[in-house]
Amino acid sequence: MKGGQIEQRDGRWFQNGAPMAKGPIEQGTGFAKRLVRRLEDLRCEPPAFGVGVCFPDTYMRSQPHQDNLTGVVVGKAGLPT
Repeated sequence: MKGGQIEQRDGRWFQNGAPMAKGPIEQGTGFAKRLVRRLEDLRCEPPAFGVGVCFPDTYMRSQPHQDNLTGVVVGKAGLPT
């Protein structure tokens, strides 16, 4: 989940106008991998998982069309009021 205005321009991600060091999907995937490693260290079987992103402050008319974003992004318009 990312607060503030999120946008992608020319393949770069911006939050409130400032460039982000890593894109939201990269951040989520990195966290999921660290969590799986930690569970394995504890001898726990990791559950099935996926990564999606939510931008509650960003209105989007439609889903992004970039391959790794299709179907995994929810913006303000997609959340219940």
